[in-house]
Amino acid sequence: MKLELKENLNNYLKAEKFTDLLQVQKEVFPILLKNDDLFCQSPTGTGKTLAYLLPIINNLDKSKNNVEAIIIVPTNELVQQLKNQLQKLNKYFNFDFFAITKNLDYEWEKRKYHKKSKIIVTTIEKIFALQNKSPIDYRELKYLIVDEIDMIYHFKQLDLIAKFVKNLRLKNKITYAFFSATLSGDLQNKIKKTFKINPKLIDLDNKLTKKVDIKLIKVIENDKLQVLKELLESNEINPYFVIIFANKNEEVKKIYNFLNKNNFKDIRYFNSDLNPRKRKQVFNEAKNEKIIYLITTDLYARGIDFNHVSHIINYDLPIDLNYFKHRIGRTNRVNDLKGKIYLLFEAKDKQKIDLIKAKNENISFKN
Repeated sequence: MKLELKENLNNYLKAEKFTDLLQVQKEVFPILLKNDDLFCQSPTGTGKTLAYLLPIINNLDKSKNNVEAIIIVPTNELVQQLKNQLQKLNKYFNFDFFAITKNLDYEWEKRKYHKKSKIIVTTIEKIFALQNKSPIDYRELKYLIVDEIDMIYHFKQLDLIAKFVKNLRLKNKITYAFFSATLSGDLQNKIKKTFKINPKLIDLDNKLTKKVDIKLIKVIENDKLQVLKELLESNEINPYFVIIFANKNEEVKKIYNFLNKNNFKDIRYFNSDLNPRKRKQVFNEAKNEKIIYLITTDLYARGIDFNHVSHIINYDLPIDLNYFKHRIGRTNRVNDLKGKIYLLFEAKDKQKIDLIKAKNENISFKN
């Protein structure tokens, strides 16, 4: 099917050096154009964000003063990332949008909210609170997009989204679209029952998944910090941007303090203990390539696009093994450099590694 894009969007694609739409974009576009509900499972780094932004923006009716699309994501960092993407698109299309973040004062947010931007990007808690305190009319809403839906479900926020939509008392049918790299059958069934919809399914997991080799590094006698130090100082790693994943906030801080003590430079950490201002600072430093070593939890495993990640180090395996696919997807993305991936493991991790192998045929582990 040939996609008819408006001239200004074609100009954007040319400026960004897109010679053609990516596979996920080609498949999503006609479904959203027809206003069909959608599930989309596609690997990290395959272009899911533009897959839903392009048809929405292509179809905006700027003659009306109304909200046409709400895009819900799980974290403030993803709100910021989408804001940056919309700013690029806005140079060619000139539409109003509002990215609701967590560090703005309520009166400013309320004024901006009531201007009824064409597209609102938000976390569900933020828009739910705003709509409760100072509601606006959503009778002309066309799209509700939920990105990283499995993380939102993990945060137990799916019912909050359903409650938000119910409170809007919509008169017209809206189009629902749910996106993630991991969208299980159980979650699909839960969404169908919650929203009373029967979406079309695009599943590109097997078609677009790349072969990934992960180097295993065995930790003996519980000396993981020392093993990490030796790895980072070895000839294996010529660092440009290294992301080190740990499970707990206190573990992240422990690794950060240890590497600082051992004179590693340009190092930052990111976890949920940081206040919004500090989180934004670290995010911007990472985007602007001012960090060499970033220690983080799985907050940075989902959807964040850094195109310069040279190394991923799994200090430990995630508690939820679905996050492993998202972690390693921070490198080797579309048009990205070739990154190396490592896993520090102990004897107790063998069963989890076997489970990852069984669920992901594209992942191979090498000692």
